[in-house]
Amino acid sequence: MNKLVLIIWIILEALIGCRPKDKKMIPSSKNTSKQEIYIGYNGFKLIGSLTKVLRVEKEPEDKRKYFTECYDWTFDDVFLKDLLKRMKQVEPSYAHQVCEYFPCWYVGKVTNGNTEYEITIYAHSAITLENDKETIFFIMEEKSDFFIIHCAGSEKD
Repeated sequence: MNKLVLIIWIILEALIGCRPKDKKMIPSSKNTSKQEIYIGYNGFKLIGSLTKVLRVEKEPEDKRKYFTECYDWTFDDVFLKDLLKRMKQVEPSYAHQVCEYFPCWYVGKVTNGNTEYEITIYAHSAITLENDKETIFFIMEEKSDFFIIHCAGSEKD
């Protein structure tokens, strides 16, 4: 059954770019530390640890060479400290227009004591906060050593 679901998911993603809500389906073993860090948005802080998700092998074979940086990319949870203050909150359509996709990201949980979100930190300088009610998008428009590429579309020096 799991194999059938994975095959259907791969086909859907290849055809229309669908990704499951549960981005933890294929996590790597890399976890960051367990301390709480404020992320710079409405009093939210990281709870628990971040888990890396690496999906390069799910990309078409001829495109994998463009994503080799994903294997070495690391995002330590301490990088999150006030990071959203330096990022721009945008509409989802804008984020998809200006951010080049990389098949690697980190996931975790954030809370401000009243609301909880799943946080997803993408290698292509985008972060989402998502729960059952909403998804909030942030992008990094300037170059940053925390990401592989920034959302203006040109690679880091």
